Amino acid sequence: MKNLVMSSYALEHDINGVADPFLQVKLLHLLRLLGTGDRKCCDQMNDLLAQVATNTESSKNCGNAILYECVITILAMDADPGLRVLAVNILGRFLVNRDNNIRYVALNTLTLVVSKDLQAVQRHKNTIVDCLKDVDISIRRRALDLTYTLVNSSNIRLLVPDLINYLSFANNDFKEDLTTKICFVVEMYAPSKQWHIDTLVKVLTLAGSYVPETVGNKLIALISQSEQVLQAYCVKVLWGVMATNAPLSNGTATLEGSEEDAIAYCKKETLLMVTLWCVGEYCNLLCGDVAVDLAISEPSGQEWQKQQPSPQQVMSVLAALLASHYVNTNQLIQHAMTTLLKFAGEFAEIRDSAKALLLKFSVHPDLEVQQRACEFSALVDHLDICSGLTDQMPAIPASSTTAMADQSSSPALDATPGDLLKPADTSSSSSPSAPTDVFSAPAAVPEAAAKPQALDFLDDIFGAAPAPAPAAAPAFAQPQAFPGVAAQQPAIP
Repeated sequence: MKNLVMSSYALEHDINGVADPFLQVKLLHLLRLLGTGDRKCCDQMNDLLAQVATNTESSKNCGNAILYECVITILAMDADPGLRVLAVNILGRFLVNRDNNIRYVALNTLTLVVSKDLQAVQRHKNTIVDCLKDVDISIRRRALDLTYTLVNSSNIRLLVPDLINYLSFANNDFKEDLTTKICFVVEMYAPSKQWHIDTLVKVLTLAGSYVPETVGNKLIALISQSEQVLQAYCVKVLWGVMATNAPLSNGTATLEGSEEDAIAYCKKETLLMVTLWCVGEYCNLLCGDVAVDLAISEPSGQEWQKQQPSPQQVMSVLAALLASHYVNTNQLIQHAMTTLLKFAGEFAEIRDSAKALLLKFSVHPDLEVQQRACEFSALVDHLDICSGLTDQMPAIPASSTTAMADQSSSPALDATPGDLLKPADTSSSSSPSAPTDVFSAPAAVPEAAAKPQALDFLDDIFGAAPAPAPAAAPAFAQPQAFPGVAAQQPAIP
């Protein structure tokens, strides 16, 4: 092997000035097999591997093949730390090669090296980040995977902004994977809550509809766990984005943009969901007279909204948003109606306009939206005696926000407003008196027992005096349409 490296051992097998590259590759493979797990052999091979790494011509493709095999051999063995750094530097030179195949191999190999020698790979992070802009999608994907593995608590402020900037020109089929990776490393290594929230807001703004809903749920949970000053900061930042991008009363243009800007904003469903939740939940911090210290301990990339909006201004933006035909998902409409109810509970002067907006959805094609609109519009008239319904929610416990690597998230975070109102599943209950879902098929009961129950239900509808039910007949939870008439029904445990 040394003769092959130091001299032209066999001129008849010389290729572009490299002596018998096929034999060199096979010999390096053999050395790797012999040296793996054998410290004594590794010590004897260190000098030879260093000679191969330094004397092989890298301008030829056959020389790059030998260098790659040498790198793999060094990394597979318990080689000297200096030799390992030399191998990583060879891969770093591969990253600036014009051949995409060589760059792909280098990125793929560096991903495996990170777990063994992170510091050596960190020296090439600028070159790795530049690969995110490559025209070849396979290069971009490998660079994303490698950058993702490089992020830790010491460099997150440097690497995450590069990943976020890449969101602005990344392909649509690439954004969902990229946003998932960004949100995971931010959750793992965020240096502060404010930085964490700022970063997630930027991701929601840039990635739009490609952000998973779980990201919005986790951001809501994070805001709810924050101090009041940070909650005020968040609601003002999110309100500023909505006020300048949401459609105007004509349903098209925005305050600072065109119809295309309004369409793009309305398509960012996760951002809209988080904004509506925060505006409704912290409306007292957004529009009220609550004194909040606006001094944040560290600089932020978001701009403060210096002018405090009035409740009427917020209502006009919400009305224009709901009137826009771009906001057409039932989930967003239900979030907006909840925001209206929260505002009506906090500010009595806008209750009439909030009720008028809610009543518009009482004829909505979706039954769930209809029901919420009718319920909320009726509640607006009684908020003085049941104000607790619109009180601020307690902080979502940290145990509910599991790491994003665990794909199972809290049901309370992932549920829609309609899901939270559905009856609990009681199919596992074996007691005959256990309540069941009135819309699901009841358990099989004897025919003789079922008939009197049906007669009782008809008597309830037409107002007749209820007949006593047989003692053995199972009881079902029925909707109590008229107070007092259904008093004969057994109590739900």
